[in-house]
Amino acid sequence: MRIEETTGILTFTLVCMLAVLTGVLAAPGLIFGQLLQEIRIGSSDISFSNFTVYYARDRKFFKKEGLDPKIIIVKTEAALPALSTGELDYTTFSTSTIDAALRGMPLRLVAVTLQQPVVSLVVREGIKHVSDLKGKKLGISSYGGLIHVAAVYTLKHYGLSPKDVTLLV
Repeated sequence: MRIEETTGILTFTLVCMLAVLTGVLAAPGLIFGQLLQEIRIGSSDISFSNFTVYYARDRKFFKKEGLDPKIIIVKTEAALPALSTGELDYTTFSTSTIDAALRGMPLRLVAVTLQQPVVSLVVREGIKHVSDLKGKKLGISSYGGLIHVAAVYTLKHYGLSPKDVTLLV
């Protein structure tokens, strides 16, 4: 083999290696896998009602769609303003989202994973009926959220007004 042929092959090899290296450095998402888009999801807690979001994250369903979810625990009254300012991309607050959309906030509900809320009224010893709560204090997670709405509807269903009970966050 002549020196000119060896030099030509060497030059060609170096150009090819440089092209590959440039491609790797310029587009790592194409070579090593898709770059994930971070999304921020507001959630009130880690509970059965939010189970699907945590399950999807842990089973890498978001990753398969090119998303990197950051689940942020946030109070209901802070979630909707955070959505409107872009601090959150999504939220698990279906009740509050529906209420806000009905009041004119430009939100869309993507999915509801429960047919009805899974909530319970836990009381201290001595309270046998919902009507026994009159004049008592009732703890809720936040104003405007699912637990607050469920408490108000439960009280009304059993003939009490929300003013008959002190609701505490």
